[in-house]
Amino acid sequence: MKAIHEARKQPIGELLRMRQRLAQLVKENEQLKQEITERKAAEEGLRTTEARLFNMIRSNADGILIVDHCGIVHFVNPAAEVLLGRRAEELIGKPFGSPTVAGETTEVDIVHGDGETATAEMRVAETQWEGESAYLASLRDITERERMEKELRASEEKLNRYLENSPDAICVTDLKGTILYVNGAAERMLGYSREEFVGNNFLKLGLLAPRHLSKPNQWLEAGGAERPFRQDDFDLIRKDGSHVFVEVSTLPVCTEGEWGKTEIVGIIRDITERKRAEEALQKRTHDLGERIKELNCLYRASRLMAEPDRSYEEVLQGIADLISPAWQYPEVTCARISLGGRQYKTDNFNDTAWKQSAPIEVLGEEVGSVEVCYLQEKPAAHEGPFLKEERDLIDGLTSQIRKFTERKQTEEELEKYRQHLEELVKERTTDLRNTNEQLQQEITERKKAEEELRAKEAYFRALMENSLDVIVVLNHDGTLRDESPSVERVMGYKLGDVLGTNAFGYVHPDDLANAAEAFAQLMQNPGAIDRREVRFLHEDGSWRYTEAIGQNLLDNPAVAGIVAN
Repeated sequence: MKAIHEARKQPIGELLRMRQRLAQLVKENEQLKQEITERKAAEEGLRTTEARLFNMIRSNADGILIVDHCGIVHFVNPAAEVLLGRRAEELIGKPFGSPTVAGETTEVDIVHGDGETATAEMRVAETQWEGESAYLASLRDITERERMEKELRASEEKLNRYLENSPDAICVTDLKGTILYVNGAAERMLGYSREEFVGNNFLKLGLLAPRHLSKPNQWLEAGGAERPFRQDDFDLIRKDGSHVFVEVSTLPVCTEGEWGKTEIVGIIRDITERKRAEEALQKRTHDLGERIKELNCLYRASRLMAEPDRSYEEVLQGIADLISPAWQYPEVTCARISLGGRQYKTDNFNDTAWKQSAPIEVLGEEVGSVEVCYLQEKPAAHEGPFLKEERDLIDGLTSQIRKFTERKQTEEELEKYRQHLEELVKERTTDLRNTNEQLQQEITERKKAEEELRAKEAYFRALMENSLDVIVVLNHDGTLRDESPSVERVMGYKLGDVLGTNAFGYVHPDDLANAAEAFAQLMQNPGAIDRREVRFLHEDGSWRYTEAIGQNLLDNPAVAGIVAN
């Protein structure tokens, strides 16, 4: 019986072990299925990434080639086809023809099938291609850069020839007076050789007569900043001891960064002839007299405006009468001030062709003008027959009139406001019992206004978010600072992805110069608007033709940037 019982237990134990093994196999099978699913997902992601990278390489503006270690080409992108002047099927499987060394940057000459030549900058990096080690060669067309560098060298040589053949002596010094360069005319004029000039301080060479030593000393101490351009007469002593009277024009020139290093360029002209010296003196005397007249005009105008007993109309008529004596030819000068629908003019005023005018703007709005006319034709000067200083004077007068008018308007408004306040006090005294009802009405109206304001804000926000146009704000260096939600719908980029990047990085290379020119013009002209057609890079790698409208709002504190639509 015991043997029979033992015989029955053996199949049961075997069955239990089989069940445990089956359960283990089922569990392992489930784990294997999960691993297969995850691997498939990883492979799909890898294929997507490879496709994206492949599209990026194909759409790259630089030529991209894959070359194996034997120099055979396995891949070229469209940019490389254009740069090399051959189709992909003519290049793939053929020797590249240029040595490829990883980590090196070289220049290669390219000869197209039509005989045209180009120069490219080639950068080589190691990569993998179909499981094998290979080289990735990036080619950038630098033909234009090479041409510009060649032209620059030619321009420098031409400039040097100009300097050496100039009839005027030219001298370049640092801010301490050490001579850095002289041309041949300086050697001939002063009798010193170039070797004796360069490296020595012109103050210590004994070139200047003692009475003239203070002029350059004072200017050098000011670092050339007091007057960026100077023109002075000097008595110079030649090497043989003789004297030469010269006119020296000096200009500080920045040679490293914005005023990082400044050198002084001096142009020296022989004016020994006494007649020329006398004419120069007469001109300076005349100019000084003109400046005194101009200053006197501004001073007397300011005194008129400061007199409290004079009416507004009397002040403007007085300024009109002050204008004629301040101009270069007072005997044939007349003037008129037009403001607020009224005219204040000299008795001899006549609107002639020889006119200088300036607008009067009050609170940003043009409300009148100042006009100065000559009754006879006079020699041409800076602006027709008028001097540059006379332009400054008429602008100064309009500025004074603007400030005076704004002050008067402010005083009148304050007086009206004061009277209005007095009336309000009286009204509040008699209408105190109605105050509560009025307050309730005002509160109701304010709540209504606030609701309307919130509705308008929601309306404009909806317009921005659903606009078909992309609106961006650029910093002064082209960095994207803000964007409208439509950037994702129009250009494919997720909101915020491109912020902090440079907008020119998304401009088509062929449109880059045009875009840069428009940006530079906007930067130089606050409030200006510029309209260009520019191709921008879509997120999917394609180029989209756009009409870009930019406006310089850097001076607007609410924006402080370049707005592009």
